[in-house]
Amino acid sequence: MSSAQPPRYGVYSPMVTFFNEDESIEYKSITQHVERLLSSGVAGVVMHGSNGEAIHLLREELAQIIYHVRRVPGKDYPSAVLLQDAAPAAPGLRPHHIDLAKTYPQIVGAKLTCGDLGKLQRLSASLPTTKFGPFARKADFLLPGLIVGSNGIVSALANLVPKLHIEAARLYKAGKLQGAQEIQWKLSVAD
Repeated sequence: MSSAQPPRYGVYSPMVTFFNEDESIEYKSITQHVERLLSSGVAGVVMHGSNGEAIHLLREELAQIIYHVRRVPGKDYPSAVLLQDAAPAAPGLRPHHIDLAKTYPQIVGAKLTCGDLGKLQRLSASLPTTKFGPFARKADFLLPGLIVGSNGIVSALANLVPKLHIEAARLYKAGKLQGAQEIQWKLSVAD
């Protein structure tokens, strides 16, 4: 069995699911939103993991959205399985989750909702970057997360200002910490 690759470094936007007045899924707006995000330069979109609508959708609807988004705009985008630290409602990722990621190669990353930089750093240090990518969550966690080994960010605010997130990550990767920090201040106030 070949192992999946972790999502590439960068900014990921937790995709918003749009609905019609009758609460059916509104695919035209989903398509337009995904195209806008991808054209802005985000590394990808995250479906059904951050904005809360997933628990209100049927399994068939979840699958239909994934099928639809993977083909916007006419390409077949890869998908990946990420663990999610669902704090504060749950205890979050524990050491046995690292063991799961080592055992199941299709688990290629984790999104840390908790904002715990120590946990993010432990994940970064425990698994090779060629197989696993931990991600910070929330814009105010972007730069601190990158410093301790995050593979990028999954930020709801990236739905509105994706290019600002992308520029902060680019500046950090280029070693321009001052510029990244100036953008981080703006993102932290906005989040």
